[in-house]
Amino acid sequence: MKKLDKDQKIALEVLRLSPESIIVISNDNKIVSFNIVAEKTFLYSSEEVCGEDLSVLLPEFYRKAHNQEIENFRKSETVTKTMNKRGKIYGRRKDGEVFPAEASISVVNVDGVQYCVAVLRDITKRLAKEKELKKAIDDFKLLVKSAGEGIFSIDLDGNCLFVNPYALDVLGYQSESELVGVDIYTTIHYHDNNQNEISKDDCTILKTLKTGLGQHVTEELFRCSDGSAIDVEYRVSPISEDGQVVGAVITFSDITERLQLYKRLEYIAQHDHLTNLPNRMLFTDRLTSAAARAKRFGSEFAILYMDLNGFKEINDQFDHATGDKMLVAVASAMSKSIRETDTIARIGGDEFAVIAEQVDGVKGLRQIAEKLYDAVGSCSVMVDSQPCNISTSIGIAIYPEDAPTTDLLLKKADAAMYAAKHGSESIVFAFK
Repeated sequence: MKKLDKDQKIALEVLRLSPESIIVISNDNKIVSFNIVAEKTFLYSSEEVCGEDLSVLLPEFYRKAHNQEIENFRKSETVTKTMNKRGKIYGRRKDGEVFPAEASISVVNVDGVQYCVAVLRDITKRLAKEKELKKAIDDFKLLVKSAGEGIFSIDLDGNCLFVNPYALDVLGYQSESELVGVDIYTTIHYHDNNQNEISKDDCTILKTLKTGLGQHVTEELFRCSDGSAIDVEYRVSPISEDGQVVGAVITFSDITERLQLYKRLEYIAQHDHLTNLPNRMLFTDRLTSAAARAKRFGSEFAILYMDLNGFKEINDQFDHATGDKMLVAVASAMSKSIRETDTIARIGGDEFAVIAEQVDGVKGLRQIAEKLYDAVGSCSVMVDSQPCNISTSIGIAIYPEDAPTTDLLLKKADAAMYAAKHGSESIVFAFK
């Protein structure tokens, strides 16, 4: 008997201190026991509800359904039943507030008397969190789907798990199923922006899976469904669970138009708008490079500096439109007369210059100059049905023979050109 009394005390203490609401109900639906958590949940004291019908804890709209559920349970041979498998269940607090709950009910026999023990949990906060989480997930999905950049995720093997509509559209795919489950490396990311194949070890996306470090790549190629490539800027962010990398998210933007604009702006900045020849800025850059190569390999190169004879008179006698036509014709003719390795530029006004590398001494330079001279002489612009012709004076300076620096070399070529312009020779070499 003492053992039984001790067991009963232990059972009562466990019942009282349980972290769940525990309510013991008699066969006639009267509340027999009401633990501490139940008091906090329903806002009733044990003294207030013990002996009362269970309906005091139920909202009116739910009482009939609940009573039917209990009756069916008692008639069955089931020992334990989860109450909310068929739908939501509800409780009612002392202040009238109705709350959602989940509960299980079990049958126990004490001295031949049957009781039902209900274990109940208020799930108000959990449902609110689940609702918030669902809204956050829905908002995130909406954001990802409507994002103005491509987004896809991969697992540890590099296989695609998710891809948003923007990415599908940019890469030329019709549906998500075409990419999900596919190896991203072999499908869209195995070439760099120079069309060189990227090994798996050097693939930035796959590196993140190994290192767990995010990456930002400003320019690279992604392969499209039709085999073409687009320029992209992208970021790779690792996905971690419990401190372990389990995948990665890649966000990217198609920068093809941006790069085209940059290239166009760069071209405009470096070329003469009328003739499309390199301007003084690009000429100076190439002159510096030519000098570096000559110094490195112990070779030489030359500058051929040209000024158009009679150009001012064309502008004065006719108009600037005629002068512009002449400049365009001269630029085109000279460009066709030089070698592919040479650079011709419009320095300003009616002055042009050529950088000639890999030349065959004075003899070779004179041949280049004569071709330029003949090219200019062949140009004509029709004015009032009459051809208008022009000629040029050419000054030549050789690096490093005539000058040790590019600035001095250019001055020497310019001086030689003026000597030709005011002398009897159309082609003049610089003198030391």
